[in-house]
Amino acid sequence: MSLLKKLFIGSVVSFITVSSLCAQKLETFTITDFSKGNNGWTLNRGKEFPPGTKGMLSMFRSKEDGCGLRISYDFSAGGNYIAINKGFSPIDIKELKFKIKTMAKTIAIRVKDSKEQSLQMYLNITPSEDWQDISISGFDKKGNFPSHWGGPNDGVVHQPISMIDIVFGKDNCPPKGEIIIGNISAVIKK
Repeated sequence: MSLLKKLFIGSVVSFITVSSLCAQKLETFTITDFSKGNNGWTLNRGKEFPPGTKGMLSMFRSKEDGCGLRISYDFSAGGNYIAINKGFSPIDIKELKFKIKTMAKTIAIRVKDSKEQSLQMYLNITPSEDWQDISISGFDKKGNFPSHWGGPNDGVVHQPISMIDIVFGKDNCPPKGEIIIGNISAVIKK
């Protein structure tokens, strides 16, 4: 095949790829505006690992930092993890974004898909008392969620998604502390 023909085919493939991405019509969707309260986020203390983690969920408000959720936790009396979760009307998520202040080294993101399958991925982050921007994409790529159970249990996210959990394990956090989360949004397919 001539070089000119290869370049032409490569250009056509690139045009088709760009065109299909543009045709998806993506938009940013605010999952939670914390200036209006916690909007249905709940605390999961992991009671399946008795006695569960001591913890509390409250609102965080600061002139400098805005609004968010404060998770206060204490693993000293037991428990394996603490998490926040929220169910919502199903949406086709392409990317999940939020801000976080935490001394955790790793966090887990868990989603529930349209086939009632729970899928979980792990993110290594830098422990910091300053805000960090977290952005998670690849929801449609097999293998991005190494832990999965329920539904077809195939490790593939079957869009749309109807629940998100943000999970903090005791092996990746100081024994006692606070985590602050703000500005949770998603890039979704219209």
